Amino acid sequence: MSKSIIAFLIAIKNASILKKDLVTFFFNKKFILISKVLYKQGLIQDFWLEKKKCSFIQIAVALKSAFLFNTFLTLKLVSKPSRSLFFSYKDLCKLYEKQILYIFSTPFGYLTSLECKKLNIGGILFFYVK
Repeated sequence: MSKSIIAFLIAIKNASILKKDLVTFFFNKKFILISKVLYKQGLIQDFWLEKKKCSFIQIAVALKSAFLFNTFLTLKLVSKPSRSLFFSYKDLCKLYEKQILYIFSTPFGYLTSLECKKLNIGGILFFYVK
């Protein structure tokens, strides 16, 4: 996991804590892949690309504004550039998933633990949200 992806997730978490509606970042393909997973799971409202002056592209993430419950408050980064935590399919079956959303980095991209179980694959645990 690169430092830019860690900074992306921390910036989303901080903006969510401060009740911001919109966050913009410089363009990175991995940011789009992570944003797709977050959007599909209902953690963010929307995301899109914006073209700025001098062919500078940014990705904008619209956060859900929840006054009572903040979903990104419990975001926990597990893998770091120096340490990766790999889960096989058998290890995935042992995870408790009732109220926790696990995101894995797999050869098929970033997937949730349920999608990994459907495809019968393992991966590196990236982060989770309670």
